[in-house]
Amino acid sequence: MIQRFLIMSLVLIIGLTILPSSQAQTPPSLQSAISSGQVSARFFGTGGSSGDSVMVEVSKGPKAPSGPLTVSVPPGSKLASGDAGAQSMIIIGVTGRSTGGNSYVPTGDILVPATGSSRYILNAFCAEFEKDNPSTSTTFSLRPADTTTACIAQQSTKAGLSIEATQAAIWIHTDRISYEHMNEKFDISRADWDRAVRVAAACGVSQR
Repeated sequence: MIQRFLIMSLVLIIGLTILPSSQAQTPPSLQSAISSGQVSARFFGTGGSSGDSVMVEVSKGPKAPSGPLTVSVPPGSKLASGDAGAQSMIIIGVTGRSTGGNSYVPTGDILVPATGSSRYILNAFCAEFEKDNPSTSTTFSLRPADTTTACIAQQSTKAGLSIEATQAAIWIHTDRISYEHMNEKFDISRADWDRAVRVAAACGVSQR
């Protein structure tokens, strides 16, 4: 009995020790770091409309602590377009740190360097079906995710949706588009459409 009690006590102590440590390692969001003056960020299009379609250039802000700073981008965060005719975007996640051209180092978070700046590629999807695709001159401002966009971003990643299906799930939420209407502008198979509908429905979105 004494040996069993000691083992259970040790497990409990280890669990209590590990839990706060893992929670403390969660990076602050990029939006909160921008709002607090710790990070400066510039968002702009890459010329694409879905997938790796947005770049962010980050550097330390006037209130940043010393050394590099790691920040996260919550799935479903919105990029409000600075161009009234171009679509805003929904961020699914960070693809990686750009190393120039089409090359990048995969990562899920953003490391703001102690000096200078770095560019990161964002996996983002258009959020206003009837507007034009963002161009390389389109700039954005970061907004927080709402419950639905966060759910769609997380579920589309979990389900391994294709670019087409992920884009459809977002437009089903933002524009209540139909399969036929989407294919007028963006080709998608019936199978991918059905997967998108299931993800949207799991997040409380119907087409009506």
